[in-house]
Amino acid sequence: MNEMENVRAALRSLAEREFGYEETPARIEAALVKEFRLRRANRAGRGRVVWGAIAAALLLLSAYSFTRTPVPVRPEVATGFFAIPGNDPFERLDHGRLVRVRLPRSSLRAFGLPMNEERALEMVKADVVLGEDGLARAIRFVQ
Repeated sequence: MNEMENVRAALRSLAEREFGYEETPARIEAALVKEFRLRRANRAGRGRVVWGAIAAALLLLSAYSFTRTPVPVRPEVATGFFAIPGNDPFERLDHGRLVRVRLPRSSLRAFGLPMNEERALEMVKADVVLGEDGLARAIRFVQ
């Protein structure tokens, strides 16, 4: 007898002694095993159906993404860079960072650019060059 058979025999003996259980008839055990196998097969089949549905959905999404017409992108129009007053214009900038910000349209006046007074509170996009020290060095306005 191997170890597994020893464990089964011990459990049967314990069940008979404690609860008065007798061994299950072979026909009931066979029917129970058959039902468990049937349910396991059905569960595995459902898993295949779910994975198949997921794969089909992914294929449809990828096909959709390739057939869409891209939205045309308008190129941005930008001014040249203006030095920010108060900085040394001849200072060399080894490393910096370009940051996109939104500023009131009235800030165009500070750099001598024309501005419609009626639209002074509207926001405009601008790219600001930050130096290594985090201070703004230059700015350009983007339309």
